[in-house]
Amino acid sequence: MEESARRVVVFPRYTSLVGPATGSTVFRSAPIQARAFSRMDLVTWVGSVQGGTWSFKLETSQDLNYWREEGIIIEAAAGQEKVTSNVALDSEWVRLKGTLSADRFTCWMVADFTLREGV
Repeated sequence: MEESARRVVVFPRYTSLVGPATGSTVFRSAPIQARAFSRMDLVTWVGSVQGGTWSFKLETSQDLNYWREEGIIIEAAAGQEKVTSNVALDSEWVRLKGTLSADRFTCWMVADFTLREGV
């Protein structure tokens, strides 16, 4: 059986984010309904980071109210694409949580979702 995938833009090219003078800023993607999908592959690109660090983590939810961090950390070197493959999905909803403790940075991210068998 041929696998069927759906591409979703998580953060469009070229999303620019500005952090605080001190501390860190948390930002999140829109929730994506993932019930029909068994796994996803993420492609992340980050431009130059000015004055600090950044990270992305996967969050999942069954009801859009309570979100759980899955601990999958996505990191990419500046100016390079990073592919995070075969992320298993077992929740109704997923989203990406970014933490920025830098002055600013630019990024984009797309996800390829693979349909569950029989859907």
